[in-house]
Amino acid sequence: MKLGTKETKERARNTFGEELKKIAFSWKPKPPQYTQPTQVPQQASNLEQAIMNLSKVVGDFMGDQKSINAQLNQIIDSVESTLNKRMDRMQNDLS
Repeated sequence: MKLGTKETKERARNTFGEELKKIAFSWKPKPPQYTQPTQVPQQASNLEQAIMNLSKVVGDFMGDQKSINAQLNQIIDSVESTLNKRMDRMQNDLS
């Protein structure tokens, strides 16, 4: 089996980027089951801000990961091509 086959490339590209796409980041608040103290609006605001910040960080990470994956895929393709050429030359030398 040559290194440049579709199956080999698919295995090599199965990185975190694909796994992160499968994760659903859908947080939905549930209605409170108790009487809230008077300071809750500020706490809720802080929590909402923290969630928005975390969402931005995760989004930035996923964008960075896509870029890294694209670079790695180019490197993998280059290495596969080089190795396939060497293997072909070795087979020709043995023939």
